[in-house]
This record gives sequence, C-alpha cells and structure tokens, in this order.
Amino acid sequence: MSFQSTSASLASPASSASSAFTFLPISQLLAKPKPVRYLVDELVEAESLALLFAAPSSGKSFLALDWAACIATGKPWMGRDVEPGPVFYLAGEGHAGLSRRLRAWELHHETALADAPLFVSQVPAALIDVQSAVNVEAAITGLESIHGKPALIIIDTFARNLGAGDENSNADIGLFINHLDQMRLRLGCAVLLVHHSGHVEKDRARGGSALNAAMDASFQLDKKSGQRGDGFIELTHRKAKESELCMPQHFELLQVRLDGWRDAKGRDMHSAVLVQKHLDESEIQRGKPLTLAQRQGMDAFVQAAVEAGGEGSEGSEGSEGSEGAGDGNPVKPVHIDQWRNAFYRNCDAKTPEARKTAFLRVRKALVELGQLVQVNDTHYAQSTPDAGL
Repeated sequence: MSFQSTSASLASPASSASSAFTFLPISQLLAKPKPVRYLVDELVEAESLALLFAAPSSGKSFLALDWAACIATGKPWMGRDVEPGPVFYLAGEGHAGLSRRLRAWELHHETALADAPLFVSQVPAALIDVQSAVNVEAAITGLESIHGKPALIIIDTFARNLGAGDENSNADIGLFINHLDQMRLRLGCAVLLVHHSGHVEKDRARGGSALNAAMDASFQLDKKSGQRGDGFIELTHRKAKESELCMPQHFELLQVRLDGWRDAKGRDMHSAVLVQKHLDESEIQRGKPLTLAQRQGMDAFVQAAVEAGGEGSEGSEGSEGSEGAGDGNPVKPVHIDQWRNAFYRNCDAKTPEARKTAFLRVRKALVELGQLVQVNDTHYAQSTPDAGL
C-alpha cells in the first residue's frame, strides 16, 4: 500500500470542509441520541481519538497489533467483543518485525490474517504536512470501495509519523491533531496514536501537553517487575471523556515459534504474542514500586544487617539484598530489635508512638509484598528490593 494521492485534484482537508457555519437546536440533539459504539467493547470507542503510551520495550506495539488483528478479523479481544472492520496501520519501522509478530498472532490464535482487511503502510507518513495527510486519506479511500468503511487507523509511533514537527511544540501538535481529526471525521473511523511515555513523568505521554488534552481516551502500558522474574504488563485506562475508566488489565508476552520460518542459517525464528495474565491482589502490589516509607524501611534493614556483621550469614539461603549490602552478596538475617533501632534513627516521626506506628506499618507491608520473609522475630531478605532507587 502506498501513500500516493489517487487524484491530482484532491482538495486539502482544510479546503474540502464546507464554508457554511450552522447551529443545531438542542431539541434535535436530545431527540435522537447517538448510541455509543465500541471497537473493543467498553474500552476503545468507535470514531474516537485515542492514545496508547508506554516506555520503550513495554509491549505497546504488541498491544496495538493485537487490537488491529482482532478488529480486522472480528475475533474477541481478551474476552471483549469487537466491532469488525478494516484497519490501517501506519508503521514507523520496518515490516520484518511486524510480519513476525503478526505470524505469531496467527499461530497462537489459530486465525488466518491473509484475507483480513488489515493494511500496513510501506513508509511512515509526515502527518503534520497537509499533503501527506491528503495522500494517506486518499489511499484509505481507494481501498474503502473494496473492503468497506475503515474502522481504525493506528499510527505507530506518533514521533515517526509526525514529520518535520516538534513533539514538544503545542502548535505543531495542534496542527497534527487538526489533520487527524478532519481525516477521522470524513472517514468515520477511530484513530489510535502509539507514543512513548515521558522521560521523567512516566505516567504521561512524552512531549507537549496539547497531545493528551486532545484525546478522547488514553491508555498506559507499563512493564512491572515480579518477585522471582515473573513480571507482568499492566494496561491502565488513564482517560475517558465520555465513559467510566476500566479496571487495570494484566498481560505477559508468550514466546511463539514461527513454524517453517527460519533465519539465514536455518534456525527456527520466534516472536511473541500478548496474553492475559490473571493476578491476585498481592501479585499486583508486588509489581508496584516501593513507597518512600517502604524504601526507608529496606534501607534500615540493610543498615541493621551490616551493623550485625555485614553481608553473608548461615541461614540467609542465598537471598539477595538491596543496594548497599555489598556486591550483591546475601544480606544477613536481622532481628526485629536491630531493624527497629536502625529505622528509628532515620525516622522523621515526631513522637515515639508515631515512630512505632510507622515501623509496624512498614514491616507489615514489606512482608506482605514479599520483600522480606519473617520467621518469628527474625527477617530475611527474599529478593533484591528496589530500596534506594
């Protein structure tokens, strides 16, 4: 699929809009309410503008391709119904990785994609440029007569399809969104932007604030670290203009061997698919960073271990300590009295009772989170905690 315009006389999005400006009486709006439709039930609304953001290597393209394949084939996504329709994927990177991921999706879901109305661009689109936006719309319209009205356009990633614009400039973002909105309204489809999270503020998309402000919905994908290497990926519904936010959902990447696909040396090739992971509340909590008080509690634990004889002790069962325990060697088991004394020395609480309450709360949380194992009045480091990070 190319992005060459199919008509030399095709008007730009700005000039093709009607010059008439009209108002509707409120009675007309109330008389015929438009039913809400979802591409992915109660999650991705039809004809909306949505944002999916995540840190690098967090699985955002896997999720975007999963939504694309499910909508194009009509296959439910993680138990949620979809509204099927053609999907157009504006890829910012090469096709090799996409083809492997889509082949893995076919194998895992036992669903062929060859005849599905799923289309991938040959090159990125510089959508801040009006002519580029015109060319994209023309290419989609050219396929509409064969495959039907488009359901979803996925732009992966925002930065690679922005063109000469600056993602930190709200003026450039505004122009980019204007082109997208006009395209989306004329085509009657939804648009999903895939983007990176901020360098410092991880719970927001990178770049100018106008991007999130323009969205009907936004989603964050975040990779969480498990206690024993059994991490998970969490999808958080951050914004929904017209509906309730959904509860977080959890996934993992499952490796898939690509039957019959081999590299230049004849070795089997692999990719992965996103699959649902059912977690209990304790597992979810373990994936979250420690609070400031919990980090202080772990720092005090390590300090008490060092004061009690340094790292390494019979009975430590090879558990890893936190930074400061010494070259990754096992942290010595710590009696509650030693730990409490170290905690009190650095505690900001004003009264003895407040210090006691703070310590009991931190102790309980660190044991419940699996950072420490309690045996009577002695505590052992269970794994490498994120104290001090």
